Amino acid sequence: MAGAAVGEILRRTVPAGIEDCTAAYRWVLDQGIDPGRVVFWGDSAGGGLCLSATLLAREQGLPVPGAIVAVSPAPDLTFAAASNTTKKPVDPFSRIDNRPRMIESYLAGADPAQPLASPLYADLSGFPPLLVLVGPDETHVDDSIELAVRARAQGVDATCEVVEGAFHTWLGYAGTVPEADASIARIGDFLRSSLA
Repeated sequence: MAGAAVGEILRRTVPAGIEDCTAAYRWVLDQGIDPGRVVFWGDSAGGGLCLSATLLAREQGLPVPGAIVAVSPAPDLTFAAASNTTKKPVDPFSRIDNRPRMIESYLAGADPAQPLASPLYADLSGFPPLLVLVGPDETHVDDSIELAVRARAQGVDATCEVVEGAFHTWLGYAGTVPEADASIARIGDFLRSSLA
């Protein structure tokens, strides 16, 4: 998709958060920071935002960051994958999740399948190394796995790891939940390797 077309979609449909993240990234680069030393790392909605901001940065002619870490992302806002239904009874987060309301607030009627909203459907070629972490009982588990599969098919060094014992936003429990500590250590290893 041409940059002008993406920009037009952004103005008409997608919330300003993606544009804000991309503007912040541009500011970082304007300070002389090497983009190869920058990491986009997000949890939950932030995981999807990292992917979307990378797409928009690329469309705006900016270099991509050195790596992306997406933890429990929602890369497909159409929620078409089976786990969005099959995992709902066992994903504690889904019990407080009002998806129709959240999506309406976020997209304001825009097509949820457009790439900036659902990076699963985007051209990810040229993306930096990507690590996706997700719990086995999260509703987004299938989407997370498929994201890495599609990224690899487009030439991206992408990995999705399903972390046993993990639940949505488990990294917030570092120091309390062993899976959080182990995942943070794994992310550190990934970044040391990717940014070397």
